[in-house]
Amino acid sequence: MRAMSRLLAIACIAACSGATGPKTITPPAGLDPVVRGINPSATALYVAWYSQSGLSQVDTFPGSSDRCTVFTSASPVDSLRFVAWIGDTLGAGWSKQTSPWFDPRSGVSSDSALNALNYPHGAEFWTVSVVQAPVFTMAADSLRPC
Repeated sequence: MRAMSRLLAIACIAACSGATGPKTITPPAGLDPVVRGINPSATALYVAWYSQSGLSQVDTFPGSSDRCTVFTSASPVDSLRFVAWIGDTLGAGWSKQTSPWFDPRSGVSSDSALNALNYPHGAEFWTVSVVQAPVFTMAADSLRPC
């Protein structure tokens, strides 16, 4: 009888603990921004991400590279932006550009109606292309660039 009571107690504990096997973790349902960096120059290009939740990340696009980087938001409502620069920021011959803040739920710029007009496809997908260091262009893409 004691053995049966122990088995019943163990079965109840297991049932109440929710131990039904491995659980998968679902990431937030927001849009994580992507930047494709095309850098044929010898000078590294940098992208620094900033989110309103306080997360930040710096990615490097070394010379002679063409690759993508993704920033994973903390939550679907974590507005963010990025700053791109090339060259020595303490000397001459460098430049930087900044994306608008955008809402990752929609991809639409959260700065103003003017920015929403300037970025009709949203502001979560970008291509940054080095023309000749320190000159580069930044353009929002309508589709994920890679």
